[in-house]
Amino acid sequence: MTKSHCFNQYKQPAVTKRAFLLFRIQENSLNIFLLIMAAIFWVYRLVKVFCNVLSYWEIRQFYIKALKIKMVSATPGNLIITCSKRSSKSVM
Repeated sequence: MTKSHCFNQYKQPAVTKRAFLLFRIQENSLNIFLLIMAAIFWVYRLVKVFCNVLSYWEIRQFYIKALKIKMVSATPGNLIITCSKRSSKSVM
């Protein structure tokens, strides 16, 4: 075997490869358009989530600094239940 057989024996000029790729892109233009629209949608959703997190953070800072209210996490080990004690005496 010579070196020419180790590589691509069906060598095509680069122009035809580019033309073939352009044809494939044009053939799948609807799929490419839909992928771009999906990417735009998910980037929009990501920006929206980021803005909501920033909004939450600003409100949290306002509660902590201006109103001096501590934020309590409601985890199962740290759950605070407030209930009023009712008297056991019945009213007649």
